Amino acid sequence: MHNHEKPSIRHRYTGPDQFLRWYALITLKELCDDIEQGRKYLDPTKQKNILYTRLTGFSLLESSDRSPILRCYMDSSRGQNGIQSLLAAEQEAQQIVNAARNAKLARLKQAKEEAEKEVAEFRAQMEADYQRKLTETSGDSGANVKRLEKETDAKIQHLKTEAERISGDVVGMLLKHVTTVRY
Repeated sequence: MHNHEKPSIRHRYTGPDQFLRWYALITLKELCDDIEQGRKYLDPTKQKNILYTRLTGFSLLESSDRSPILRCYMDSSRGQNGIQSLLAAEQEAQQIVNAARNAKLARLKQAKEEAEKEVAEFRAQMEADYQRKLTETSGDSGANVKRLEKETDAKIQHLKTEAERISGDVVGMLLKHVTTVRY
């Protein structure tokens, strides 16, 4: 190291144990950065290093280096009670997630049942309308036949009277065209 260079954090810790604690400190800071930035995953190496940092007790951290999340994380993970409280918190979180999942499944099941009920009601209504129209049209078929017979008879009678009225004129016109010779 040159005289004009500022010593890095790594050079403050000379022994292997101090270097491991420094490495644990850096890993913990990265974890807190991940938590603060909302990252949802960590690689397996980071997870192993975090476990190591939990077990070291964080004796090298100065109060100025601690963010609120870091302090909370450190306080909750000190010693056996800290580990037990973390496990209890994890179980409680799992119960909350399971309860939310079960509630969601119950809501989906209820929505499905309501939708099936509405479909069944609509189907029954449409079937009733169809049956009503079917009975209206089939019940009136006798009346429709009678009405059509009357209309047909009336039209036939009208055509007969018109044919009788103009038949003389038509016969005269035909005879005239047959008997007239043109040159």
